[in-house]
Amino acid sequence: MILGLRKKLTLLIVAQSIILTATILAFQYTSLGAFADRVAGKAFALKLVADSRSVSQYIKTYYGKVFPVGGTLVDRNLVPISGRREMAMALKEQLGVESSLFIREEEGFRRVVSSLEGAEGSMLAEDSPAYAPAMAGASYLGPADVLGTEYYASYTQLLGLDEEPIGLVFVGLPRSLIAETVADERRATLFRILLTALAAAVLIVIIAELVLGVSLAPLSRLGSALAAIAAGDGSRAGGQLSARIPEGGADEVGIAARSFNAFARNVASRMDRTALALRDLDESARDLAQGLGGVRIAASDIAEAAARAEKETALQLRAFAETRNEANEIARMATLLADSSSDLLANAGTSREAVAAMALGLEAAAASSAEGARLGADLRFRAADGESRLAELAGISRALADRQERLGDANELIAEVAGRTSVLALNAAIEAAHAGIYGRGFEVLAGEIRLLAEASADRSREVSAVLGETMQLVDRCAEAAAGSESAFAEMA
Repeated sequence: MILGLRKKLTLLIVAQSIILTATILAFQYTSLGAFADRVAGKAFALKLVADSRSVSQYIKTYYGKVFPVGGTLVDRNLVPISGRREMAMALKEQLGVESSLFIREEEGFRRVVSSLEGAEGSMLAEDSPAYAPAMAGASYLGPADVLGTEYYASYTQLLGLDEEPIGLVFVGLPRSLIAETVADERRATLFRILLTALAAAVLIVIIAELVLGVSLAPLSRLGSALAAIAAGDGSRAGGQLSARIPEGGADEVGIAARSFNAFARNVASRMDRTALALRDLDESARDLAQGLGGVRIAASDIAEAAARAEKETALQLRAFAETRNEANEIARMATLLADSSSDLLANAGTSREAVAAMALGLEAAAASSAEGARLGADLRFRAADGESRLAELAGISRALADRQERLGDANELIAEVAGRTSVLALNAAIEAAHAGIYGRGFEVLAGEIRLLAEASADRSREVSAVLGETMQLVDRCAEAAAGSESAFAEMA
């Protein structure tokens, strides 16, 4: 069985009350005896004193006045009172005490009237604690042995007509009766204490129930609110976090109520922020999914652009290889042209020398016509040789021009490939920018491709300029060779 906090506290209070009551009873039981004896001793002492004072009234009532006559006590009518127990029995019935009247004799004190059976005529024992005070004319109050029975007794002086002591008045209670009375009173007191303790325990339980009911009501509301939160889904829409506990007081319950309310508000606020964050996260996920779709499309486009760029780069590399081969061929042709130009220059020098010699020969023709014929034949031979060499030079120039034209076509192809590669790199960079962080690698690759295309375009323009200059030189060389060939033809 599961007990609630209220029942547990109630049981705890009941247990504490029972333990406290048992402790009090044990303490009272151990200390009540001595206390009761002291109280009983004082109470019975006061009773005996009062009863001793009442004896004089009884004497007046029953005897009028007593005084000693002839060794005995007589009443006012001079009638001996020995054996007349009416007064003694009245004291026993009405006051509950044993009583005796003693007459003083030389040997001591003798009982004249007594409520004790067979006590009349007996003497006060000399070993009695009351004997010495009585003989001295004083009173005694305390324990005493009376005819073998322990009494709590009062012995007072019995006064005669002249207020002189004539005997003793004994009033006493048996110690056994006192002990029994004290025991009965102790049991009654213990029972009353037990009833009082039980009543106090019941009252404590009732008060505890009331106090706990008031004190634990906020805790009950707190438990109900927590149970509502635990049973619900925790959503604000369900109202599970809207439970609040009335805040009041500066005790632990009030502090717990305020702490719970603050906790509920914080949890509700966090739940609201979490729901908002989840909605934002859902929207971001959808945007991210769309972005990833765009990235996939952009990546596909970039991949296609990269493939096209790779093809264009391969074409450009082949064009570069053809250009390199053509350039090597042009270099070889230029070397041949240079060699032919050198021979041509040498022949031209020889021709100049032959012309000069021919001029001299013409001048000396008059002197020797045979020598002029020889020189003219030599001149014609050299002119024919120069014409053949110039024809060879013209052929080389035409081959060089043809190679130069083919090299220009290859350079134009390179420029076109470079332009198309630059456009592809630009498109790849745009697609990479659209892809965001996912296209940064493609953006770097597109930049490198664009730089390569721009470098290729720059080199193509430089090659075009060099080819233009080379074409001009070849054309001039061809023109010079043609002029020289015509001159040698005329000379021949």
